[in-house]
Amino acid sequence: MTDDEINIAIAEACGWTCLGQVEGCKPHGYPPDARKPTTKELIEGYGPSPWDVPDYCNDLNACRKIAERLNSSENDSQGAAVAFCEALEEIHEEDNSCWIECAVPSAKQVCRAFLRAVKNKII
Repeated sequence: MTDDEINIAIAEACGWTCLGQVEGCKPHGYPPDARKPTTKELIEGYGPSPWDVPDYCNDLNACRKIAERLNSSENDSQGAAVAFCEALEEIHEEDNSCWIECAVPSAKQVCRAFLRAVKNKII
């Protein structure tokens, strides 16, 4: 997957309504708490503008939303944090990471682990 595809998949898992991307532009969509345009607004070309999807793959600050999603009570009761940690451990082994990299994963490693947990229907 490309970084943009990963960013869109994570945004959708976190509740975004994603519109995808136009060639040469960043992926965009509507966050869960934003007002979505009505069908009439979409047809007539007005309404709230979509936002740029966060660059989860390259920004650990953006990855905080992933942690919030993992820590929600609904996901915690399903073992989401455990599934995420197990996926992160697998990724570190695949990447041949040293111990310090395990303590501070890269944004891309966090994204990969989150998507594995989502794929396993935990989140």
